[in-house]
Amino acid sequence: MFILRQIRKAGQGSESNQIIGDGYHLILKESHLEEFERALNAHYKDCPSPDCEDNLYGFLLFNEGSDIYPLYKGTYNYIMTSEGKTFTNITFR
Repeated sequence: MFILRQIRKAGQGSESNQIIGDGYHLILKESHLEEFERALNAHYKDCPSPDCEDNLYGFLLFNEGSDIYPLYKGTYNYIMTSEGKTFTNITFR
């Protein structure tokens, strides 16, 4: 089982953990632009702020693609195992 762990950068004081299940699909704007744009147009029509598309660098799809989670610059993002170990760092670099 995988968990998405997000930590907001200093000054925002927010941490969260989201169970994403047994598998996930990561779409990064830098490396998969066409797939990123398809996900943006098909699944994510309501950006919370005008600059959201500039700060949006990827999507995490899970639950066999039925759930989509946007990934924004300014947040540390990690995929963790159910044992609490870091599986991969998906933070924007």
